[in-house]
Amino acid sequence: MRQARCDEIARSFEPSIAVGGNYMVAGFNFSRQNPNGARDQYLVALNSFVLSCRRWAAFEIDEDGFGDAELRFSKVYSAKLDAEEVDAKITAFATTMQSAEDNRRADAEAIQQRVAELKALDRKHESERADDISDIMDRLTKLEILITERLNPPPGPPGEQPAIPEWIVHFRLAGQRPDPDELRRLVTEAPAARDKHPGWRFEVAGYADVSGQRGANYRLGQARAYAVQVALAEAGVRAWDVSSRGATDQFGPTGVENRLVRVRLLPR
Repeated sequence: MRQARCDEIARSFEPSIAVGGNYMVAGFNFSRQNPNGARDQYLVALNSFVLSCRRWAAFEIDEDGFGDAELRFSKVYSAKLDAEEVDAKITAFATTMQSAEDNRRADAEAIQQRVAELKALDRKHESERADDISDIMDRLTKLEILITERLNPPPGPPGEQPAIPEWIVHFRLAGQRPDPDELRRLVTEAPAARDKHPGWRFEVAGYADVSGQRGANYRLGQARAYAVQVALAEAGVRAWDVSSRGATDQFGPTGVENRLVRVRLLPR
């Protein structure tokens, strides 16, 4: 099951070479010579997380160790990105997934070497860019939903499934500060619910209202989801499935009803 999880993620982000030598990844292409100025910690965090996934799949580290690695990557990944940093993140995905299968036991020195290689890429063609940031975020959202659906097949017929525990944490207008009472209820009740359903997993999904731009809504939902994930981790609860669902109006007709994070405890 562990190996399958890592392999599914790797296959979903595995790049291919398109016409003209460009990479195809996440449903679009970009130049290998595309300039990017993202901070090195994005690549280091991503490589470290992928390495930890492989070590976890090989039972070299336990779930707590892997959870710590995922949490560290989540904190870096939730930082504000501009269009240039998104390009760097995609390049990191392509480079990492190419090397991960051949170097599952890569050590810290090998990871730093990958960083050095990316720094050495030709940055002359500044006019060559990937899709704009909103389009990139839209495609990554669709890809993330696809991966989630593959890893979590539909439940069985109605009547055979137990009740699904669910919590809603609302957020202030265009902000990342959760409602303190709702967050307190979540971190208080979640450990007991986890103990009642051993083997189940927490799903954390962030949402924004429809008032902003698509890319901004995606990032806002993502930041909110990771804020709740950190609060759960501090309460001793590991949330493995954390994602942004972007803008929505499914929770009510007003904006305040849709600025939220939904946490569910689901069967594996």
